[in-house]
Amino acid sequence: ILDLIILNVRKFTQKISKLGVVLNLLLFIAKFSIGLISGSIAIFSDALNSFMDVLSSIGVFIAVKISDKKPDLDHPFGHHRAEPIAGLIVAVLVCVFGIEIMLNAVTGFFNPQKSSLSIVAISILVLTIIIKFFMSVYFLYVGKKFNSPALKASGIDSRSDVLVSSLALISVVFSMSGFPEMEYIGALVIGVVIIYSGYKIGS
Repeated sequence: ILDLIILNVRKFTQKISKLGVVLNLLLFIAKFSIGLISGSIAIFSDALNSFMDVLSSIGVFIAVKISDKKPDLDHPFGHHRAEPIAGLIVAVLVCVFGIEIMLNAVTGFFNPQKSSLSIVAISILVLTIIIKFFMSVYFLYVGKKFNSPALKASGIDSRSDVLVSSLALISVVFSMSGFPEMEYIGALVIGVVIIYSGYKIGS
């Protein structure tokens, strides 16, 4: 009975990690498309953050799958270290993308480009905030319930994504109101938030 329960838990955590991959991929495609069409650095920065989420969620899925393997001759105590390693990889990726976004924001501030924003851009960001909020709550809950460091890391990352997309949304609204420089300032702050998120995940 215990083995059956463990097996069901493993299958469930794998399904949750798959869900993370799919949702992050869809959000990345949506924001990347809007970022390219509008030329908005704030939305494009948020899209880069979503791309990082796609990579990290794939890493989480692989780590969860590996950690669920039974002990063998090379790993007599199991493969549970795979998840903390995945959490560390996520943290490093988060920091790298955060630095990249900050550099792009500083460069863009001194070499501004006109962006063409619309209500579609705002709608995508609002949708992202809603989805990421529920992802954060659910991933943190499942991660704590089943003691999964990788899923906990995804939950923390999703929680920071709510703030990132909120900053992007505020920047876009200000830009549409006649303050285009706010996009670059917003992107810079987004980079700082992302790096801090990476630190929290790795600590």
